[in-house]
Amino acid sequence: FIAKPYCSRCGNPLPAQARGREMLCGHCLADSRSPFRLSRSAVYYDEYSKPLILNFKFRDHTENASLLARWMWLGGKDIFAAGVDVIVPIPLHYTRLIKRRYNQSALLAGELGRLPAVLKGRRVLLLDDVMTTGSTLRECAKAILKAGAVSVDALTVARVIK
Repeated sequence: FIAKPYCSRCGNPLPAQARGREMLCGHCLADSRSPFRLSRSAVYYDEYSKPLILNFKFRDHTENASLLARWMWLGGKDIFAAGVDVIVPIPLHYTRLIKRRYNQSALLAGELGRLPAVLKGRRVLLLDDVMTTGSTLRECAKAILKAGAVSVDALTVARVIK
């Protein structure tokens, strides 16, 4: 699981020396134009989380949605505490949807929507299963902001850490 210390904006893990302080990573300090208010991931995308996510995504293990959504709930507690109005899954290209028969992000959004007791505020929560570079999430966030959203947060099950 990704635990503090992490960047207070993008959620990228920080060195242990930052423990106990709210800090921004170098990327967030340099880039004030991020479309996200907050970005969080529950776990590292590594040899432990990868099989669970890949089975969910490509091998019809849709029963994993409940567990992965609970992980996301834990990883994104500060997002939910700030308020969420709408949960939006990253769209799946129609050819992948036809091949896979389901959108894994939509399944996670449905499960996660059942977990928060109260959804308040006017923020959009953008969901995906894995954040690799973040470019897909960023482009979707820009489109949502352009459409008039007050803010956009991003939440994924896992993230690739370089």
